[in-house]
Amino acid sequence: MRICIIYGHHNTKSSFNAAIRDTFIEEATLCGHEIDLVNLFDEEVQLPFYNSDINPPPQIVLDYRKRLENSDVMFLIGSCHNLRMPTILAVSYTHLRAHETL
Repeated sequence: MRICIIYGHHNTKSSFNAAIRDTFIEEATLCGHEIDLVNLFDEEVQLPFYNSDINPPPQIVLDYRKRLENSDVMFLIGSCHNLRMPTILAVSYTHLRAHETL
């Protein structure tokens, strides 16, 4: 199974969320799964804010969508702020799931 992990936590090295990410990747790999990690804070180009009703999606969004379409499962990892996911994860999720309407 191909698993797309969307990691959206600012501490990419030594946080609790990083430990969850690393442990999950290690165990999933041992079980024979293929991992595609999108580390939102370490990406060279950040996801832009755009309105798809006005503008077409930027190429980076289309690239992320393709990665998701090539996966069987999407797994979101990030901190929890007042029972909500952080903005970087919420925005990326909104961009990624928009492929259903294309």
